[in-house]
Amino acid sequence: MAFSITGQIKVGTLKKRFHKEFGLTLRVYDGRSFADEGQTIGQIRKKKGSGDLSIKKNMKVGTLEEKIEEEFGIKVQIAGSDDSYLCKNELTLASAHEKDQKRINKKDKKSKAVKSDSPITDKENENNVDKTSESTLTEDQIKEFKEAEQNAEDSYDFRSLADEIVEAGDKEWAKKVYMKVESMAENTNDFRNLADSILENLGDQEWAKKVYEKAENLFAVTILD
Repeated sequence: MAFSITGQIKVGTLKKRFHKEFGLTLRVYDGRSFADEGQTIGQIRKKKGSGDLSIKKNMKVGTLEEKIEEEFGIKVQIAGSDDSYLCKNELTLASAHEKDQKRINKKDKKSKAVKSDSPITDKENENNVDKTSESTLTEDQIKEFKEAEQNAEDSYDFRSLADEIVEAGDKEWAKKVYMKVESMAENTNDFRNLADSILENLGDQEWAKKVYEKAENLFAVTILD
C-alpha cells in the first residue's frame, strides 16, 4: 500500500508517519523556515495540484522532493533517521534507509568500543587535549583510521572519521580530514555539522564561523530556487 500525502494532514503528523513508514526524516519548510507542525499541508502549500501524492519505497529521494514541490509548492528534504545528514538524491527511499541503518550500527559499535576501553585520568585527558601537533595514536589506531579513510564514501563518513581521530588524540590529522570534508560538502547540513565539529573538537571559532556562513548562504539559495 502506498503512503499518501493530502492537504488535510498536519505537518507534524506527516513527519511522524513518514518516519514510521520509511525510517527517515522528512524536513518540511514554509518559505525559508521549518513549517509549523500544527498546520496542515493545505495551509502552507503554495500551489494546488491534484490534491494528494502517493509515495512508494522504490521512489528516489530527489524525485520525491521534486514531486512534493510540484504538487504542493512546498520545499522538503529527506534526511537520515536521526536528522543529522541529508540523503543522496539518487538513492531510493528503501536504499537510503538501508544505508542509514548501516551507519547507525557502525556508530553503535564504535560507541561500545569506546565505553569498553579503560577510563583515563583527568591528568591524562589534559595532556591529550594539549597535544595538537603530536600524534598520540598507536600503530593499530593509525592502521584502522587509514583504512576507514580509504573506505569513506562521502562527507558524513569523513566527518565521523575526523571526530574519532580527534577523540583518539590527533588533532592535526583530524584537521586535514575536516578540510577534505569542507571540499566535499554538498548541502547546508553538511556544512553545519562540519562547523559544529570544528568548533567543538578543534575550538577554531574563525574557521567554524566561515563554515557556518557557507551553510547559511547555501540554505538561502536553496530556498529561493
